[in-house]
Amino acid sequence: MSKGRAAARGFGRLTRNALASLLAATLLAAAGPASAADEVESFYKGKQIYLIMSAGAAGGFNEYARSFAQHMPKHLPGSPTVVVQSMTGAGGLVAMNHLTNNAAQDGTAIGFMHSAMVSADVLMPDKAKFDTRKVHWLGSMDSDSGFCMTWHSTPVKTYQDLKTAPRVILGSAGAGSTQFIHASILKDLWAPNVQLVSGYKDGAEVYLAMERGEVEGRCGVPISSLASVRPDWLPQKKVNILVLFGLNRDKRYAEVPTILELVQDAKAKQALELILAARTVARPVLAPPGVPVVRVAALRKAFMATMQDPAFLAEAEKRNLTLDPVDGERMQAMLAKLHDYPRDIVEMAAKLSD
Repeated sequence: MSKGRAAARGFGRLTRNALASLLAATLLAAAGPASAADEVESFYKGKQIYLIMSAGAAGGFNEYARSFAQHMPKHLPGSPTVVVQSMTGAGGLVAMNHLTNNAAQDGTAIGFMHSAMVSADVLMPDKAKFDTRKVHWLGSMDSDSGFCMTWHSTPVKTYQDLKTAPRVILGSAGAGSTQFIHASILKDLWAPNVQLVSGYKDGAEVYLAMERGEVEGRCGVPISSLASVRPDWLPQKKVNILVLFGLNRDKRYAEVPTILELVQDAKAKQALELILAARTVARPVLAPPGVPVVRVAALRKAFMATMQDPAFLAEAEKRNLTLDPVDGERMQAMLAKLHDYPRDIVEMAAKLSD
């Protein structure tokens, strides 16, 4: 397909999405803000929302979910309770497939997913039983990039050591998880001697494996998560930070290169940019496709109100959770563009993610 035809197809899709949004806004305006709020309040009053989380009930991901579940209800008309439901497996695919295909589609089920899920339908279409353009993105709590790191006692202490060491054992959750994808990319494009031990339930189990000496390190580590669940590791230099999987260097660790800087092949760089786009929305919250537009609007409003809630911000600081929120409308427009990459770049990105 020519670039012109691809662009035209993308423009048509965006136009249809824009028309759908305009129609929804028109209907809401016709109904009036009071009636829309009344409908939402009437629906949610006395109800319970399940926040389906793609991680285990331990670790930094869980800290975000519990804090959000505690403070979000007061910003949603009807003040429902929010219950966190952990659903692990396949790096987030089990939870995402369940939310979009089997969970309630009325606004009583929302998701808090691993960032890899925002591009899973592009990179893993045989496993992802959903279309990220059709789900309702409510927002993202953070945009923290993921690092690869090793335990302090290992001889691998820099990104150069990764390439020259005879063996580097990295742990991860299952295929499809950010941990697995980043470690696989590292092996394919920079450090061929990486040996990946996968199958851990979640990142918290990999941290324990590092402490026990079962593995030497892991990838896909957001600093915010590490600071929350292992607050002594960074101050006490218990880990070596080697490579950043992000589009730009992190100011806190300016000496650590990005994977894009280490890779020289132009097409591989483009494929990495597609993969790393997910890191700009590191803590995404979403509603499934069938939720009525009036409830989606209320959920998005509640999400951003929670991100600005002094009580939530105080708790986030107490739990060492970093916040860099992105609103749902911006996410929706940004993620739609992931479907417009050339086929050869998508295929390379998919292969790197496998």
